[in-house]
This record gives sequence, C-alpha cells and structure tokens, in this order.
Amino acid sequence: MIENLIHLYDDLDAKHKIPQYGLIPQNVLYGLDIDDSGKILNIRKLGDWSQKRPVHMVSVPARVTRSSGVKANFLCDTPQYLLADDTNARNGREKKAFKAAAELHLRLLSGIDDSTAKAICAFFARSPQVSEAKNLLTADEWKHASTANFVFYHNDRCVMEDERIVHAWLEDFSESGTDGEVLESIVDGSEVQPAAIHPKIKGVWGAQSSGGALISFNKESFNSYGKSQNANAPMSEEQAYKYTAALNYLLADNDHVAHVGDTTIVYWAESGSVEYQDFFSMASDFGGGSSSDGDLEANLGTAINALAAGRVFDVGNFQLNPDEHFYVLGLSPNSARISVRFFLKDTFGAFLQNIVKHYSDLSIQRPIFDKNPRMPLWRLLNQTTNQAIKADVPSVLVGGVLRSVLLGVPYPASLLSNVELRIRSEKDINADKAAIIKAYYLRQPNSECPKEVLQMSINEESENVPYVLGRMFSLYEQIQQAANPGINTTIKDKYFNSASTTPSLIFPILGNLAEKHLRKLGRSEPGRKVNLSKALQRLSLRLGDQYPARLSLPQQGAFQLGYYFETQKHYENKTVKQENSNKQGENNE
Repeated sequence: MIENLIHLYDDLDAKHKIPQYGLIPQNVLYGLDIDDSGKILNIRKLGDWSQKRPVHMVSVPARVTRSSGVKANFLCDTPQYLLADDTNARNGREKKAFKAAAELHLRLLSGIDDSTAKAICAFFARSPQVSEAKNLLTADEWKHASTANFVFYHNDRCVMEDERIVHAWLEDFSESGTDGEVLESIVDGSEVQPAAIHPKIKGVWGAQSSGGALISFNKESFNSYGKSQNANAPMSEEQAYKYTAALNYLLADNDHVAHVGDTTIVYWAESGSVEYQDFFSMASDFGGGSSSDGDLEANLGTAINALAAGRVFDVGNFQLNPDEHFYVLGLSPNSARISVRFFLKDTFGAFLQNIVKHYSDLSIQRPIFDKNPRMPLWRLLNQTTNQAIKADVPSVLVGGVLRSVLLGVPYPASLLSNVELRIRSEKDINADKAAIIKAYYLRQPNSECPKEVLQMSINEESENVPYVLGRMFSLYEQIQQAANPGINTTIKDKYFNSASTTPSLIFPILGNLAEKHLRKLGRSEPGRKVNLSKALQRLSLRLGDQYPARLSLPQQGAFQLGYYFETQKHYENKTVKQENSNKQGENNE
C-alpha cells in the first residue's frame, strides 16, 4: 500500500497536481505584511470569507509534528510562534515558541542576499510585535486569528513566491535526518536513514482534527529488535513524506471519498486519472461524489457492462481501460492513530465485474412503491441495525461486506446473523432483508435453502417445505385480513418467529384460526373464500402428513423468502385489480 501511494505521489507530482517534496497544502487565512525593517504594516485576510469556515489553501513548508515540546514551522505558523502571542499559551511558552521560530528563520535565511529574506530576519531580530498585530484587528477577530495560520508577505507578495527562500527550505529539508542509523527500507529495500516520525493523516472521519498517525511506534512495548519509534518500519523522510502527502491528497478530494459506518473509503487508479474515480463513484454507489458528465450517467449501465466484460469504453476524450490497476483503501479512526480497515487492489474491470455481480445477486421483486430498486451499500448495512435508535454498524461488518462486494467472495456470516436478528425483532421481512438473504445463500450455497427458492420473484412450482410453509403463513394472514378488514394486529405479529422455527407447534393453531376466519369471510365474500381456500389447499398438498418439528437457520431463510414472495404476489394482484377497476370506471364514464 505504501509503495502504491508513493507511486501515486510521483505521478501527481509529474502532473503538478501536488506540492513538491518538502511542501504541503495548508489552510492559511492571514498574511503578515512586513516592510524592509521587519515592522508589521498590516494583517490581510486571505481567501473567501463568505462561508462559515473560510478556506485558503497554500503550499507551505512541511509541518513539524508537535506531540510535545516547542517546534517551529518555517514561514507559516500561528501567532504564538511568529508573534509570541499568549492567548493560548501557558507558563511563558509563547516566548520559547518565538525564540524557536527566530532561530529557525535566522539559520536558514541569514546567508541569503535577498530583500525578503532580510526583511524576515529583521522581523525576528525585533522584539515580538504581538501588541502591534492585535491593534490591527478587533478583539473577536484576534480570538479567531490566534489559532489560525499566518504567512509572511513582503512588498505585496507572499514569501512562498520567492524562489530563493523556497529553495533554501527545500535544500535544508532534504538534508534533514541524514546522520542517523542506516537501515533497509521496507518500501524498496534501499538503504535509508529512517524517519523517526511520519507526517499526520488528515480527513479520516471521526479522527482527531489535527490528524492521526498511520505508522507509529510511540511506546516501548511496540518496539522490536532494539529499534525505537518508526525505525521499526524503516523508510526515508522522502518516502514517509510522499505516502502521507498522496493519502492526504486523496482524503481532501471530497468528490471521491465515501463514508460507510466509521470507515472512510478512498480509491484511485494507478495512472492517477480522475476519470476512473468519477466512474467508480457512480458504479459502486458507496456514497462518494459523482461525475458532472450527464451523458455518462445516462449510459452508466452500458458503460459498466462493457468494462466488466473487458472492453474499453470512451468517456468524452478519455478511454477507460478495464486493465487499469485500481486500489480501494478503507480507513477508520483509532484514538490518535489511523487504522487500515482494508486495502484491495485489482484491475478496474475486475472491480466493476464484482460490483455488477453484487447488485445482480441482490436483485429481487420489490413493492411497486419502491422507486429505487438498486440498494446502496449504506441501505444494505442499515438492515443489520436498529434504525429507530440509529445504532452504528460494526466496523468489522462494514469491512467484511465491502471486501465481499469488491472481491466477489461470500458475504460475512455476521451480515446474515444480524439481519435475522432484526427480522425476529421486527417480526417482518422487507424487500431489502429478503434481498440480503437471497444474495447470501447464492454465494454460500446450502442445500437447506436451495437455489430453487433464491429467485427474483415467487417460484410457484417449488415444493421446498420451508418455502411452502412461508407461503402458507402469508395466506393465513391474508385470510385473517379479509375476514377482519382494518385489523391492527395480525397473526404475523404473534406467530411469525415461532412459525418459522417450530412449525409443528404453530401451524395446527394457524389452521384452526383460518377455518374460523374462512367461515366468517364466507358470509360476506363467498367468492373470495373459495379462492383463498383453493390456494391454501394447493399448498397443503405439498407438505405431506406432518409439519417439521424445527427449521434450521437456512430453512428459516427459505421460509422468510416464501412468505415475502407470496405477500408480494398478493399486493401485485390487488394492484392489477385496482387498475382494471379504474379503467372500467373510465370506460363507463
């Protein structure tokens, strides 16, 4: 994964889409205008301030990791370091911070014959100018500014535009850490002086806003073979910088980041082309952004089928190649660290092929009112939890389901067990849960829930006993509702769970109730009584002499599918009759 991220960085760097080694994008909201003598002239607000949270991204020198102690950043930092501001400091920390910043800037800039470099040196040669800076803003403005980043401006120009100053920084940055122990890099096997601490990863949902460490050995118990800190996973400063910069670049791209449960998902093509990410967002339906290409969205099905079949597909002036290597990475927060939930790599066409198979396995006859037959991942996972209290989906389950979807392997057993728990709790089975049961047993074949019951719609020829029992239960419920129109509680609320597990105990009771309901129905709707009696008789003939004493979990799945399909058939017939009645009424008029 680290190697793939470094490769992505090199590709983005070649296209000038990412800051070069030694620089990082940073939200910088204030410019500190200084003159040749280092005196503050003005504080300028940078970027668009019309939004609640203004953003102004600037490439600035790479940041230090401030886990403890005082460490200054070059050219861009908070007022505590640049001005010795004590708003958020204690015990004179602001004086130490200003001193550290002064030492850093004087060390790097004092030898440069440049007016801007001399102005910055003069700035740090003066006493801290925090009072002068505060006078340029209101109290409320300073409260906000005290935690924001400032960058130097000189002669109406940001110092990051001064090539000699930036070059001085890059030269110093590339030479840092060159006097430590030499070890073999875990990335490419080359000899490197390991970076002790890696830059932080930002943008993972639920993680600390200041970022978290993907690779970190900050306790003695984590160390091996006498190594300390990240020497346990040695890689150079440049390699550590590149993989973190590439990952932060992916996480900052909101159009191509998806969130499922507590897992943040990023994906990219080996070539770095954004067209693959656009297409994957639409095809996967994981919840990331979508393409602005309306034509592509209209032809999405055609495009997916072509790529899944291994054929190249043209998107405007770009050709999507099914053989392109593609990567999907899932990250989740873990205190101050970032956990890798999964990392999958395959060709683009193979991923699409597995996504097509996933949605095909989930396809099922749905109620007429259901206008969105394609079940997104978040809706699938919601079937495993109590949505009344908005319970969280377990991280392990999210990772397992995503792995199944993208690799085309069987779904995790916990998906089925959680759905069964919800069915028992809710005493009902909706289209989404029925689709999950069908898809699970299609990928995990079981003779007790055979393929003949795992159909798109009802299989009226099936003689599978649990499936037929499920259909009979639905008929018993229809008989009860026909005899007692508008009834609030049906046999489903009282007997659904026990009927699907111990039929021999419950179905005799249901048979007696059905006889009473049919007698009552015969007095008001004799024709309907005859139709329901015949349907019930046809199913009874398939069961033999005795009801099964117990149904296993797969057999319960067959029972639930039988109930679901028979109920859908009832509503479908009801809708057709209503439509015919409406047409007859229109003709009479």
